[in-house]
Amino acid sequence: MKLAIEPKVFSDESLNSWLIRGSIANGSDPRSFYIALWEEYKAWNKDLDKHLPKQQAYSLAKMTALTPEEIKNLTLEPYLQKIINKPLNPLGLWYFLIPRGKRGLSQTNGMHFCSECLSDSTPYLKRQWRLAWNIGCPVHKIKLLNRCPNCKIIFSPQLLKYDTPKMYLCSSCGFDLRDSRTTPANGKALKFQEMLNNAIFNAQTTSFPALHTQSLQDLFMTIRSIIPFLLHTYKLKKYHLFFETLSLDISYMEENKIMNVFEKMSTDDREFLLKLIYQFLQSDLKIIKKLLQQLGTTNKAFLSKPASMSPTILYLSKYLKNTNGSKIENPKQYVIKPNTKDEVNRLYCELLELI
Repeated sequence: MKLAIEPKVFSDESLNSWLIRGSIANGSDPRSFYIALWEEYKAWNKDLDKHLPKQQAYSLAKMTALTPEEIKNLTLEPYLQKIINKPLNPLGLWYFLIPRGKRGLSQTNGMHFCSECLSDSTPYLKRQWRLAWNIGCPVHKIKLLNRCPNCKIIFSPQLLKYDTPKMYLCSSCGFDLRDSRTTPANGKALKFQEMLNNAIFNAQTTSFPALHTQSLQDLFMTIRSIIPFLLHTYKLKKYHLFFETLSLDISYMEENKIMNVFEKMSTDDREFLLKLIYQFLQSDLKIIKKLLQQLGTTNKAFLSKPASMSPTILYLSKYLKNTNGSKIENPKQYVIKPNTKDEVNRLYCELLELI
């Protein structure tokens, strides 16, 4: 079976966006369209922008003009693979990937959109909008949105109905998302965002004084590792010297409560951190090392979960106090003693009552 109408793929379009447009072009809603494509594979519940299994990619290729490799490149898997540099678990959480929609009863960050882009003659969703360092549209200079301003439900175009198959309509209440109120995006955050997008999508070399190496992995994993450190230390008075010396403005953190998981943060929180990290990366690595030593920073306080993949963080940690080698004096020795005969008989009687 071949698709009756196959939309042309935009160079930066996500897989989910292309399939939604395909369903609309063929007179269907996305859910029914996915069933027709894959039958038992419940694609409307899957994050197709993240990963598409080989079997589904091959079957989709047979129905379209795209190759399995071209279909895979519509997902974010090959690009995030460059950052992590190890096999990605399709069922796990991936660094920098914004969670989609609902998980159980909790609302996660969801898919994002630019209300001005939805006004184009052929609206579509861009792959990079699912990546946490993307906070705004570089064309229209406005912040991305992830909820309907009318009903506050997360943007979920894959749930559109057959009678209202328009990507710019809210799948919950039908509100025209092109009429959403917009907010200008910060210029520095947008500049840094596009530097990161060009690095991962266009292989453009990006170097910063604060990095120990200039690899793609070092850049992104240093960003991901330094976020929890900055969020923790701004509360400690002694680290005011760290922020002042590096000219890092933390006033936003003093006025707003920011959650710890970068991928689940609001657009405003991520925009602030992009500006902060951009400034941090332009600082001299020797000055950063000296400041951390001067403040008595320990490995434990500095290292975070993805730190092992960041050469810069590992380099700096070598010069910090090591708290992992401390020994506990006179540890308590716990001796396992057998139960007495009376205790064994009592337990046996209790067990007989249950049989």
